[in-house]
Amino acid sequence: MKRLCCLIMLAVIAAAGCASAPETRYYTLDMQGGGRGVVPVRLEILPLDSIQPLSRGQILIQATPTEIEYYAADRWAAGIEELVARKLEVELVPSPDADRVLYVSGAILDFGQVDVEGGAEACATLRLSFYADRRRETPAVLEKTYAARVAVAEPTAETVVGALSDAVERIASVIAADLKNLS
Repeated sequence: MKRLCCLIMLAVIAAAGCASAPETRYYTLDMQGGGRGVVPVRLEILPLDSIQPLSRGQILIQATPTEIEYYAADRWAAGIEELVARKLEVELVPSPDADRVLYVSGAILDFGQVDVEGGAEACATLRLSFYADRRRETPAVLEKTYAARVAVAEPTAETVVGALSDAVERIASVIAADLKNLS
């Protein structure tokens, strides 16, 4: 009897081990180029940094002000530093007569889902500096922290990623306005 119980336990454990884990899904930002931000300069976006919780490749959830989680089976298709830089390049289109170049460096401070009372929002926060010199040896011509929050209909990775794309588009519109004021 004892041997039969052991065999049954081993069979149950083996069956549990064979249960399949959820298939990983990969996401990217919408790169279809809204071109909402026509700017009077050409921008070269230098590699961006991100804070450590964002560098894991997983889509972040700020569950409470002091607790973070990640979507279990949902990942970024590339580093968010690269995705955000590419999205900004797509959105910030230089005007045809742009002859000045600005170099953009900075960090991604927030990029994910924030659970709020009654639902969730996608939140993107970028701290950016714009330089006339690639080596950044001269003072920045513009330094600013940009943030956008977009409500999501339901808290799923797919809707959050779509809302994060919208958030970067909103940030790009504000950047375009700031750059026009520099001229």
